[in-house]
Amino acid sequence: MAITVTPLAGSGRVNTEERNTGEPFCYLLEIEDARILLDCGSRDWEANDESAFYYEKKLREIAPTIDLVLLSHASTKHSGFYAYAYTHYGLKCPAYCSLPVKELARLSTLEDIIGWRGERDIEGLHNDDELWCVPTREENRAAWTSVKDVRYHQPQHLYGKLRGVTITAYSSGHTLGGTLWKIRAPSVGTILYAVGINHMKERHLDGTALIRGDQGGLTVHEQLVRPGLVITDSERGDCVNAKRKDRDAALLDIINRTLQSGNSLLLPCDPTSRILELLVLLDQHWTYIRDKDPSFRIPLCLISNTGTDMLKFVRGLMEFFGGATAAGDNSREEAERRYKENRGVLDFKTLNIFTSVDALEAAYPGTPKLVLAVPYSMSYGGSRRLFHSFSNNPGNAIVLTSRGAPGSLARDLFDRWNGKQNDKWGSGKLGEAVQGDWNIPITEHSKVPLLGEELEAYQATERINREQEAARQAADSRRRRMMEADAQEEDDEEDDFEGDSSSDEDDKVVEKEEQQKEEDGNGLQQISYDIYLKGHSTRGATSFFKSAQGSAPRFRMFPFNDIKRKMDSYGEVIDAESWVSRGRELERQAIEQDQEHEAKRRKMEEEADATPLEPPSKYISENVEVGVNCQVMYIDLEGLNDSRAIKNIMPRLNPRKMILVGGTQTSSNSLINAFEAISAMTKDIYVPNMGETIKIGEHTHSYTFTLGDSLVNNVHMAPFEDFVVGHAIGKMAYHEEALVPTFEVATSAAQETTANVPTSLYIGDMKLTSLKAKLVGLGLSAEFGGEGVLVCWNEMNSEEGAVAISKNSKGELNMTSSLIGDGDIYYTVRDAVYGMHAVIPTPT
Repeated sequence: MAITVTPLAGSGRVNTEERNTGEPFCYLLEIEDARILLDCGSRDWEANDESAFYYEKKLREIAPTIDLVLLSHASTKHSGFYAYAYTHYGLKCPAYCSLPVKELARLSTLEDIIGWRGERDIEGLHNDDELWCVPTREENRAAWTSVKDVRYHQPQHLYGKLRGVTITAYSSGHTLGGTLWKIRAPSVGTILYAVGINHMKERHLDGTALIRGDQGGLTVHEQLVRPGLVITDSERGDCVNAKRKDRDAALLDIINRTLQSGNSLLLPCDPTSRILELLVLLDQHWTYIRDKDPSFRIPLCLISNTGTDMLKFVRGLMEFFGGATAAGDNSREEAERRYKENRGVLDFKTLNIFTSVDALEAAYPGTPKLVLAVPYSMSYGGSRRLFHSFSNNPGNAIVLTSRGAPGSLARDLFDRWNGKQNDKWGSGKLGEAVQGDWNIPITEHSKVPLLGEELEAYQATERINREQEAARQAADSRRRRMMEADAQEEDDEEDDFEGDSSSDEDDKVVEKEEQQKEEDGNGLQQISYDIYLKGHSTRGATSFFKSAQGSAPRFRMFPFNDIKRKMDSYGEVIDAESWVSRGRELERQAIEQDQEHEAKRRKMEEEADATPLEPPSKYISENVEVGVNCQVMYIDLEGLNDSRAIKNIMPRLNPRKMILVGGTQTSSNSLINAFEAISAMTKDIYVPNMGETIKIGEHTHSYTFTLGDSLVNNVHMAPFEDFVVGHAIGKMAYHEEALVPTFEVATSAAQETTANVPTSLYIGDMKLTSLKAKLVGLGLSAEFGGEGVLVCWNEMNSEEGAVAISKNSKGELNMTSSLIGDGDIYYTVRDAVYGMHAVIPTPT
């Protein structure tokens, strides 16, 4: 069966010289009749990119047909568009991600919602092209509630159109909960979706699970080696990262120099994904300074609407952390012990969190400080507003830790900084801080309360609207009462008609209380009640047993129930049903209490995500020219692989085919040229354009038939994975009354005409790592040599020689032996290889 991959966003062949396209990631993977969406990212809404219009329009068309969504990272680039597509495009299929990605992506999207809707009239910006696809708080909460979270290394078996498909999540590094997705389908093999990878251990995360070993060891995880297809990003295919210790030292150096001079720093950052690495580093540095100098009082601040909720959530995710917060093993007790030993690195006791710039300025007016502000693109919110005030002071510093998308304010600053460097970014050099001497025109958007005449006009309009709404509701209520009265009148007329056809007034069924009121001499009312029950009397000749019409009469009687108590020899029978009922009542009360607690929890979440009441406001925009006179520096803290790591990891992963996405033409070509120089590396590498469909594999002819008895009795069947397979040479026999043909064993003459048929078929995809483990278990020594060749020998008997096993790019297995003596080791290795395949003898 064929696999097709179509980039909806994040092409690997962008025609630009910029190293980071800034596009969101979203890819359509089709396996047979099933459609899987890999990531669902959002763009910077200030950047009106034509490719983004295509992405949103195309996703709106296909969203109802998607069968599965897999999300890899919590950043908006990978998952920021999911909530809007879920609500407005009908992307209601099952969606999977890790637990940190689920919650942190919800908070990242919520930060965008608060930021954009707090400055722009989103509803007024919508048009046919959906230029501003920002959901509401309620839509965001509902969308992420529907997502299913998974644990690493835990296979998930799917159903429906994806029946037989298994997905497994592995750690990708780079972000908390970041995921590599292994998709296993019997008809197409293994697909690995691996974007946003970091093999290096960081302060709060370990490296990717794709490889094993410390600090970038290049032993590939045995469960991930030799996939049929790898989809990975080429964003940094021509980039070399500077050393981590040099980057950290440069960041702390500019911080110390700026603060000691009595000035402040601004670090734009993301709300959930990469901010944790920054917080761990800065909190440890602040703690170190305060221990040395108790008089140190310069504040470390964060401006974020979701910062407090984010930190509360991540403190309960010990099993996902690594580095200084790692838990040695997966036990919670060990995690808690390591957490305490590391002085609670996630407590961030030196951090001050604010939800607005006004709150920050009120707490620390005019004092030196280090401020982290979201978002890193500086397109809205606290980072954009602080840019205006920080940039005027030549002693201040703006430190970029991410480049931002093209068209954003952060990318503008990065381009200006990079243009003044002797060693450009990506060359492995750090670069120096640049003193700004330029002006940048920007548009500042804000939402301000109505005052004076505008407020009075708004209140007058609202009062008129309320009066009109009240009049409309009163008219609707009056119209409804009139219709009910008309209907009641019709019913009464029908009752009168039926009553006239009855024999007597006593035949009517009376179910009401008749009140008779009499007034005595003192003016008091005496009320008497007569009770009538259902019954009737008939006109004409009647008897006690039947009426003239032949039916038995019903006479009016007063109600009376004669309750007879059951008695046993001891005086009373125990009513077991009452005890059972009591137990059921207790169970019901417990269930109601659980439901009440769950309802309270959900109500708290809804209240947190609910849009707060605001005074009457309006949106305003102002074009200003900001003079950038402060220091500007970029320090790469994005936590991604560079070209050296990619060019070393992928050949050892040894995929059969590869698709490069999320990069430029230059970065993709750099990787392809490097892979072509490796003989064992696949040459089937595809780099699709936006919207271009890559088809891998071809549909084979398939038939429906029944097996003849003679064939079933003679074919040797062997187990293979989840199947039982066999090999036979036969022919189709068509019978007159049969709906499908029958496959029967061919005659001897027909079998003789079949040429070049091997005596046995070997089915399976043996992994050299698995073979190595098996040979070691047999007492042999085995090690990997150059270019993935497995060499094995017998240390106890060197006269047997050695055997080298390798695979070529087509997956063919080659065994080479230096036969010495009787060469028993060769036959031992050969038998081990045969034992790892399904061996099916061909018919003779």
